[in-house]
Amino acid sequence: MEHTDDVERFLQLDREFHLASYAIAETTMLQEMTVRLWNRTQPYRRVYTRMFRADGDHSVHYEHHLIVAALHRRDAEGAERLLAGHIRRTRLELARHPEVFDLV
Repeated sequence: MEHTDDVERFLQLDREFHLASYAIAETTMLQEMTVRLWNRTQPYRRVYTRMFRADGDHSVHYEHHLIVAALHRRDAEGAERLLAGHIRRTRLELARHPEVFDLV
């Protein structure tokens, strides 16, 4: 993800990364709900991704590396905490940029 300048390619890889990590849980209902939510939020992800790239923000990549490292260690609790922080950071950034929701 961090080696592409193409926003659409980044979004595709980001989706694959997250859905693959969620698939480990093997919960059909949660998986279906996550995919539906992901699909509904995709336009906002696109605008947000363009914004963070324009600002030179690389934190998403660092967080992804940390999540992968936790999964390699089989540290589910650590991966869960990292993912919660990843989501929290995005939520806080979106709160700072409510215009994202006006641009979609």
